[in-house]
Amino acid sequence: PHEGAGFEESNDMPWWGWVVTGFLLLGAEMFGVDAQFYLVFIGAAAIVVGLLEASGVHLPDWAQWLTFTVLAVGAMALFRARLYRRFHARASEVEDR
Repeated sequence: PHEGAGFEESNDMPWWGWVVTGFLLLGAEMFGVDAQFYLVFIGAAAIVVGLLEASGVHLPDWAQWLTFTVLAVGAMALFRARLYRRFHARASEVEDR
């Protein structure tokens, strides 16, 4: 529809979209939803993808989503249970006092 007007149609998610989405997910986990740390890793992965894009590493859509998925699932698999136990134990100690 905008041919010749200098417009390029793109379905790319802008870098700031990834970052905003990431911080919204982090905020939801921290202040509202107890998702047992899942949203922390999903949000962090979104922020990393956004920062990669902002720093000049321009990936096609499929590579952005693949990077996001690998980072989120990988971080959850490696760190979530350990961090959740650590923070949940500290929260229990504070409640007991």
